[in-house]
Amino acid sequence: MNMHNLLGSNLKTGTYNFPSQINELLDGLAAAPDNLRFTHWLKLLAPPKNQLLDAELIKILQKKASQPDGLIRQTTPNRVRLLRKELRKRGLDGFIVPKADEHQGEYIAKRSERLWWLTGFSGSAGWAVVLSKKAAIFVDGRYTLQVKQEVNSDIFSHECLSKLSPAEWTTARIKTGARIGFDPWRMTPDQVNLWSSQLKIAGGTLVPEDYNPIDYIWLQQPSAPISLIFPYKTQYAGEISSKKKARLAKILQKQNLDAILLTQPDSICWLLNIRANDIPFSPLVLSFAIFYKNGKVDLFTDRRKLPSKTMQHLGKNVKILAVSSLQQSLEKLAKKSAKVQLDPGNVPFWIDSLLRSQGAAICNNTDPCQHLKACKNKVEVQGARIAHKRDGAILCTLFSWLNKTIKTKSVDEITIDTKLESLRSKEPQYRGPSFPAITGSGPNGAIVHYRVTPSTNRIMQNNELFLLDCGAQYLEGTTDVTRTVAIGKPSNEMCDRFTRVLKGHIALATALFPAGTTGPQLDVLARQHLWEVGLDFEHGTGHGVGSFLSVHEGPQRISKGTNSVELQPGMIISNEPGYYKKGEYGIRIENLILVVEKSPAKGRSLAMLGFETLTLAPIDRLLIKRKLMTSSEIDWLNNYHAKVLKIIGPRLKKSHKTWLELATKKLQ
Repeated sequence: MNMHNLLGSNLKTGTYNFPSQINELLDGLAAAPDNLRFTHWLKLLAPPKNQLLDAELIKILQKKASQPDGLIRQTTPNRVRLLRKELRKRGLDGFIVPKADEHQGEYIAKRSERLWWLTGFSGSAGWAVVLSKKAAIFVDGRYTLQVKQEVNSDIFSHECLSKLSPAEWTTARIKTGARIGFDPWRMTPDQVNLWSSQLKIAGGTLVPEDYNPIDYIWLQQPSAPISLIFPYKTQYAGEISSKKKARLAKILQKQNLDAILLTQPDSICWLLNIRANDIPFSPLVLSFAIFYKNGKVDLFTDRRKLPSKTMQHLGKNVKILAVSSLQQSLEKLAKKSAKVQLDPGNVPFWIDSLLRSQGAAICNNTDPCQHLKACKNKVEVQGARIAHKRDGAILCTLFSWLNKTIKTKSVDEITIDTKLESLRSKEPQYRGPSFPAITGSGPNGAIVHYRVTPSTNRIMQNNELFLLDCGAQYLEGTTDVTRTVAIGKPSNEMCDRFTRVLKGHIALATALFPAGTTGPQLDVLARQHLWEVGLDFEHGTGHGVGSFLSVHEGPQRISKGTNSVELQPGMIISNEPGYYKKGEYGIRIENLILVVEKSPAKGRSLAMLGFETLTLAPIDRLLIKRKLMTSSEIDWLNNYHAKVLKIIGPRLKKSHKTWLELATKKLQ
């Protein structure tokens, strides 16, 4: 149907009485993020013909997108009461609410923000449990301050995941015979097994619900997002999809597998060289896929997202099916007694349960695409370098502007956020932020995953710290960088803490290690100088980063926890130690680093691995306590700053280059 013709006829009458199928499409478009910034989704409706009609269509979508969705950063008691009423109807004594969708992704569509809607907590990770008389919310160390601001502690007790699991909390508060409900699409087999074993201790039972009770009571729940699926060109991907599929097919054949079920959208997008815009911050298409040992693929997604160009790109070996037909396809596999690989840490419990009940032979293993895409090819590595050069120039322009502006007038956190987005939006290759920018001044900087709102917005004050953590999605690659700068004169304590964080950052950046080394084995390097004075930070030191994919990806990471994934050449990972003093300031220094091969040292035969720093932005010299630095650390900093000036300087306007020259001046 030609949307422009239909819209034109409505314009003449001044009405918008669209057929239901068109209204559903418009609702889906309005539910997709960033659809007001980019207009390539218009191709879903019809080729551009009339600028006036396109502008009118955007107005319609703006109106739909601005409709209330119920997602507010505060607890609404009535919602908990409504949920408990619904649970009583179902004969349930409690219900589990994870921050999750069917794909277990970090960022999810608004429609899937059930934890946020119920509790008011807007963070990217957490759990809630609602019992008949008690309720609790569970977050990790990144969100201990944020949860206090957003969630009413009289309704939900605040619990730390590192100290108490949701299952343990629930087990201690239920009676024998208690029935605790869960959504089998939003929990994994690993999670369900853990919960079941815990509840069994208290005589409780875990009960899968066919329909999520929150969906019954969330009257303003947004539609499922619809965004354009577009081919990701080989000039950016570096490898055609057929070669990726051939590599994956060999893995299946070697393991004598008939098929593997892919449930993580980033794996599917990487494998098929496609991108979309279904969720915030990551250019992903919400979908499932069955990959067969012969290299063929069944892709389960909304066909309305697929223009003819993308269909041609996918080719005849990719069959497009509706998500509603996934059950039928799985049952067909099971009836053949097929040997199917699932990732028990990511697949929905519903899928695992269906396949087992229908007789499939299940092989539990991690999604191989996650490891394959983690090791970037030469084109992806070069793309990452290009993206960081572009983003480095934008950050230097921003900090130069801030340095000048704050001397004559007030600057608040929202202004910084808006200015950053304005600068990035001028880049033709820019496709949006890779996560919500953290613009934390003074005490807000101590909130690890702070997100400014009109109610929390602060004007920067003299003699305090400002922490900016931001990232961008460019067609060439994904960036993530954090810088902490002094506003006015920093205190001696601020400089001490900053220098210790910097020393840890340098220790990790300069590390040499043999093949087979894992991230947790390197984690102590980033913490050692804080540990010397009894300090630490609660978050991980490093996470994997995708290539125009998710800013947080696995399987590699650097943290205190266990992770058996070996660091390999081509992996991109963050280096971000920090320190946070509650109510006063936060410090974090983050660069993205690339695992590279290092030449053997003279007289040694063992080849070593190390890191290449990709991020290009100055580190605030005013916060460095010179006497705490070693000569080799100072050399690293001076060499890094010289590189920043050499590469970024020519990209800047004269006034901003002058600022950069001062910011990268040698530390003597």
